[in-house]
Amino acid sequence: MQFNSVLLNITSEDPPRMAEFYTNVLKLKPNHVIGEGAFDLNGGTVLHIDGHSETQGKSKEPHRMLI
Repeated sequence: MQFNSVLLNITSEDPPRMAEFYTNVLKLKPNHVIGEGAFDLNGGTVLHIDGHSETQGKSKEPHRMLI
């Protein structure tokens, strides 16, 4: 299997604020094809910042990630 692109999705209780940080502080290039909160990274990778009804407050397990 060969991958041509990868999408990393991060959820936040305040996606617009997080997207503003990635735009203004980290200077990531927005990906307008995918939509609001999406940013181009290297090698066909896209970072997408989104909201979720169960994402709130500090993480109980900050080391945990879903792949």
